[in-house]
Amino acid sequence: MEFAGLSYSEEQIELLEVATNFCRDRAPMLSVREVMQSESGYDGKIWQEMVDLGWLAIAIPETHDGVGLSLAEVVPVVEQMGRNMLASPFIGTTITAQAILAGGTEQQQAQYLSRLASGAIGTLALYGPDGNWDLNDVRANATINGDRIALSGEKNFVLWADSADIILITVRLDGNPALLLAEKADVPATALRREQIIDETRRSFAITLDGLSLPISALMDPSKAKATLDT
Repeated sequence: MEFAGLSYSEEQIELLEVATNFCRDRAPMLSVREVMQSESGYDGKIWQEMVDLGWLAIAIPETHDGVGLSLAEVVPVVEQMGRNMLASPFIGTTITAQAILAGGTEQQQAQYLSRLASGAIGTLALYGPDGNWDLNDVRANATINGDRIALSGEKNFVLWADSADIILITVRLDGNPALLLAEKADVPATALRREQIIDETRRSFAITLDGLSLPISALMDPSKAKATLDT
């Protein structure tokens, strides 16, 4: 089908129609303001409805309990969320899944993708205190000590970090950028500091990495780290 000279797949049209109605009905302005003042910053019941609709699984392969489509089919959903200011960890969770697909080991893909498809929340700890957009210019550091990885430094602008089940962290390891996958239990609440940002529909946190330690299994495929960040 084509609209205004643009071509859309049948899947995109269907998702656009569902997302338009859903986001309009779930995010009237009064509800948006109430959610902004809530403890989590998003509505857990609406999140579960999104999970039940299969939105978190759209761009995850069927082999990992996903729908098996592409990010192109995610776009209509994200557009309607933005248009209606429907706050949720959807974007961060989706990008976390795509990063694991691009640079995770087979074990990590098997461990995390099904969880993300079924509603686990993912987020990205990519930026340092200076907010540098060059993802290969990593200031946080990691050192391997036996079967553990010791972290140091700070990450900023980590959205929904207090709700996240899985946190993807960029560090510098042996002089090169590397990616780590941290579980919620790996990052205590004392390591989080709420940040004030312009967009009050999103929750942003700084994470102090000093003293944190992850198992060696948290390290994503080092040979794919740069390509994953460049993507």
